[in-house]
Amino acid sequence: MYNFLLLRRSPNNLSSLPLFYALSESSHLDSQTDEFLLHHYSFLLSSSSRHHGGTAILIRYDASYTSILADLPSFAFRSSAAVLPVLLRITSVVFLLVSIYLPPSAPKSDFDLLLSLLGSLVFKYRSIPILICGDFNLKHPAWG
Repeated sequence: MYNFLLLRRSPNNLSSLPLFYALSESSHLDSQTDEFLLHHYSFLLSSSSRHHGGTAILIRYDASYTSILADLPSFAFRSSAAVLPVLLRITSVVFLLVSIYLPPSAPKSDFDLLLSLLGSLVFKYRSIPILICGDFNLKHPAWG
């Protein structure tokens, strides 16, 4: 975890900043945070018409990446889930980074669509490392 206030104190050393952030609830970014991050990061935002939720990936300006949002199957856009896949290169290693946000009110059918989507991405990019992160808003009965 990083404290944005601490990062703002020493922004001249770009290599000390995280290579990327994967954010859920990206609609809650405030203008002060946005201004700092826009100065050092490329923003990729999921398309969401909702006031709350969404996902974003922020990639440091000196990193190489390719958005593969266009590669998503058409069924990916029939659910309330926000999915943002990116191919990210660190030195000679390329990996798939997928940031996800599933609203707490999403029906089980949206979760099933999300699992199908993740399955198709894992199959398509099975030859490279894959990092899936985000907020699935899933509750387990044991948690109360």
